[in-house]
Amino acid sequence: NADFISLFSSYTTNENLIEALSAFVEMRILIKKKPTERAMKMILNKLDKLTHSDEEKILILEQSILKNWTDVYELKNQQRGNMNAKPITTNGNYDSSGLELL
Repeated sequence: NADFISLFSSYTTNENLIEALSAFVEMRILIKKKPTERAMKMILNKLDKLTHSDEEKILILEQSILKNWTDVYELKNQQRGNMNAKPITTNGNYDSSGLELL
């Protein structure tokens, strides 16, 4: 993991993104698929193509960590927010699902 710190530091100054990148490498090591430096450079390039937002890059990396993926992919819709979800409405002391509001 320490092998990549200089690479990550030259890529970004965002400490949260560096931490997410380090966690991604740690996960890859744990699943016995340690990335090479070239592979991590390719991952960084792919992150740049997927988004310019550091926050979204972090979410993408977290998605890959949670799924034990060796690559990064566009965020699934539910992580960006479900645009088709019905809003919760209230009726007195109950929401639209019938649960009592506290």
